[in-house]
Amino acid sequence: MKTLFKKFLTIIILSSIPSLLFSQMWDYEQKDIEKIVWNDDSYVDLEILKPEWKEKSAVILDYELIHELKETSPTGIGHSKLKHYKVVLLDQVAVDNFSEFYFSKERTGIYKMYYKNFVGFRIIKPNGKIEIIDTEKEMIVEKDNYEVKQKIAIPNLQIGDVLDYYLFNYAYDYQNQIKQWEKSHGDYLFIFDRFLVPDKYPISKIKYEIITDKHWKLSIKPINDCPFREFKEGEGEYHFISESENVEALGDLEWDFYYKTRPWLKVYADWEPRHISKQEKEGAKTFSRREIDEKVLKDYMKKYYDADVSSLFGSFQKYLKKNNLTNLSKERKVEEYFYFLRHHFVNMHLMYDKYNNAKEREISHFSFCQHFIFALKKMDIKYDYLLTTPRILGDISDILSMGEVVPILKINFKTPSFIYFDGKFSRYDILPKAIEGVNCIRVKKSPDKRDFILSDYKIPTSNPEKNAFKANIDVKFSDNILTMNGKLSVKGQALPSYQNYFVSVFDFVIEENIKYNTKRWGDPSELKNGKMKDKILQMDQDQKDEFKEDFKEYLTVRLGVKELELNEVKKIELGMTAKDESFSAEYNCTTEELINKVGNNYIIKIGELTGDHFQVKEDELKREYDVYIPYPKMQSYEITLAIPENFELKGIENLTTSIENEYGSYKSTATIQDGRLVLKTNYKINVNFVELENWPKVAEILNTAFELQKKEVLLKKL
Repeated sequence: MKTLFKKFLTIIILSSIPSLLFSQMWDYEQKDIEKIVWNDDSYVDLEILKPEWKEKSAVILDYELIHELKETSPTGIGHSKLKHYKVVLLDQVAVDNFSEFYFSKERTGIYKMYYKNFVGFRIIKPNGKIEIIDTEKEMIVEKDNYEVKQKIAIPNLQIGDVLDYYLFNYAYDYQNQIKQWEKSHGDYLFIFDRFLVPDKYPISKIKYEIITDKHWKLSIKPINDCPFREFKEGEGEYHFISESENVEALGDLEWDFYYKTRPWLKVYADWEPRHISKQEKEGAKTFSRREIDEKVLKDYMKKYYDADVSSLFGSFQKYLKKNNLTNLSKERKVEEYFYFLRHHFVNMHLMYDKYNNAKEREISHFSFCQHFIFALKKMDIKYDYLLTTPRILGDISDILSMGEVVPILKINFKTPSFIYFDGKFSRYDILPKAIEGVNCIRVKKSPDKRDFILSDYKIPTSNPEKNAFKANIDVKFSDNILTMNGKLSVKGQALPSYQNYFVSVFDFVIEENIKYNTKRWGDPSELKNGKMKDKILQMDQDQKDEFKEDFKEYLTVRLGVKELELNEVKKIELGMTAKDESFSAEYNCTTEELINKVGNNYIIKIGELTGDHFQVKEDELKREYDVYIPYPKMQSYEITLAIPENFELKGIENLTTSIENEYGSYKSTATIQDGRLVLKTNYKINVNFVELENWPKVAEILNTAFELQKKEVLLKKL
C-alpha cells in the first residue's frame, strides 16, 4: 500500500477550525479559508513530541477535521468539508513522499447545483520563514467524462520542514437526489464519514468537529478503540467536538481490512424535517447512537421480502418452451433464469451503450431480486433473504443504517445456491469475494406468514479448487531468446478481473442476442454499408488491438520483464455461464530478459514462469491484526523447457520443494523427460481469514512460492 499522502485522495473529507466562523461555510472563498486554517505561523518545537517519535519518518503535529451539513433552501442541502494537516518531515523518505499529491473528484453532475474545491499548501521552515505554494502553477489537471484528476508538486521541501495544507469542498445537493434516495431507502441518510485513523505516522493532536442545523439527527459510532470516544457540545446547539492526543501510528500491512481491524469513526446524519414530530425535532440537537434493532430489520423486510415484478417471467417461459427446456430441473431453471435476467437487464444494451459512448447502465440488485422472487414463487421454490455488509466495511453488527445492507437471495435447494447481481459478468451461485465468509442476518417467513424469523447465518467460503488458475507453458531456447507457447485459464473469484480487463462486448453480446431472440443492435452482419457499420467495425478492431496490448502488459508483469514480443494471442473461453466457467487464452511470445549468458553457458530464470508471488519479509511477520486474504485460491503451472542439442541442464534439484499445513500448501517437482525439463507447481491457500497467531504458517507457504520463483537453471555447453 502506498503511503497515506501519496495515494489518491477523494476530496470529500474535511478539517477543523474555530467553529464560530462556520455559520455558513458555503459562502467562503479560498482567501477566507486560508485566514482560518493559517492563523498560526509558529514553528513547532520538536521537544514537545514523544522522544521515540523523533526517530519516525514524519509526525502529524495537528490533524483537524470539520463537517458542516445544513439545509440551504427548500430545494436542497449544502455539505461543506474541510481537512487541515500540519506535518513535520524528519527524513528524506518523508520529504519524497510529501513532494507530490494526487487528488480525484467527480465532475459536477445533474444533481449538483453548486460545487467548489480549494486546496492550499505552505511550508514553515525551521527558522520560521513561510513559503506559500502557488497551486495553480504547480497543478496538473486531467479530465475524462466522469472524473477530474489533479496532481500538485511541492517544490523545495527539506528535512525539518513543516508542511501545512488544507482541502476544502462544498457541494449543494439538489432535492431530486434526496427524493431518489428516500424512494429507495425510506429516509435520506448522509454517510457523513467513515473516518479511518491514519496508519502511517503518529499524530500529536487530532480534532473532529460536526456542525448541523435542526433538520438533522446525527448517529456517531466509534469502532475498534477509536480515539474519538466522546463528543461534547461546541459553541452552538448543533455543534459537536471530539479531541485526542498522542495517537500512535498503526503500521501499514498487506491483507488487512482496515474497517475490520483499525480504529475508525462512523458518522451518519438523518434529514428528517418532514418525517419527525415536533417533540423529536426539538430533540434533534443531540446526537443518537443509532442501533439497527429487530423491529427496523423486520420493517425493512416488509418492503422487500415479498416484493416482486412479473414482466420478464412470461418471456422466460416462452424461451424455455421454444428451446425445449421446459423439463429442466428446478435447479437448472433457476440458473437459466439468472442468465436470462442478466441479459435483459444489462447485456442486451451493451452494444448500444458502447456505440454511443454511454456509461454502462446500472441496475439495482434490489430490482433484480424482485424479478427473481416472482419466478421463485411461481416455481414453488423456497428462499431466504440474507442481510449483510461487505467485510471490507466492517461487520453487520456495526451498521447504523439499512442503506449499508447488502441483500442476498439464498435459494433453499438441497445444496443451497445464492443470487447476487452486480453487472454484465455476474455469475449464478458465485458471490463477490467481499461477501464470502461474512456474518449475516437470515430472514425467513414465520409459519403463519405474518411475521419474520431472524437468525444468524454465515455465508460459506468457496474452496480453492473453485477459484483455480492453471497455466501450461512450452518453452524453447534459441539464439539467446526464449520462445513461449502458453495457455492459461482462470475461474471463480479471479475471473471478474480477467473479464473486465480482457473481454469485450463484441465477444459475447451478439451471440447472447441470438440466444435470447432480442434485438441484434449493432450486429455488422445485419447492417447496410455506411457510417454506422464502418464505425462498429472499427470499434471491434480497436477492441482487438487493445486486447493484444493489454495482454502484453499482463505478461510483462506476470513474467517480471520490461519488454517482450507478443506474436499471437487469442481468447478461447469467456467465462460467461456455468458451461463456460473459465476465461482462457492461448498465446505465443518471445523475450530475452529471462536469460543471462555466462561464457558459452546460459542461465535461465525458469522460476519467473511460475507466477508473481508475494514475499513476506522478516518485519512483516510481526503483525498486530488478523489476516484477511481476498479469497481461497489454487494456482498450478506446468512448464516444459526443451534442452537444446550440445547442452546439459544443471540445477534441477533446486526446483523440487514441498510445504503443507491446514492453511494451504506449495509443491513443485522437476524431472527430465525425453530431453525436456518438466516443472510442475501447485500453490494453494485454503482460507480467506487467518488468525494472528497462525500468520507465520501462511507466510511460510507464501515465501516458499516466492523462493521458487527466484530459482534458475543452467544450460551448460557440452
